Amino acid sequence: MAEYRDYGFHWRVLVPRPVPWPLLTILGYGAVIGAVSAVVEVLRRVGVGRVDFP
Repeated sequence: MAEYRDYGFHWRVLVPRPVPWPLLTILGYGAVIGAVSAVVEVLRRVGVGRVDFP
């Protein structure tokens, strides 16, 4: 089985061409939403944006 010794074969499988941009945008959207929600949660725990009236 020559494909197991052909490292170019593995590279072609792992990095397909053309690049599946719609799939990458879905992953990027999830990463952005996750990062924003994590920042918002940290800011809420710290107390930024909270107004305490006397």
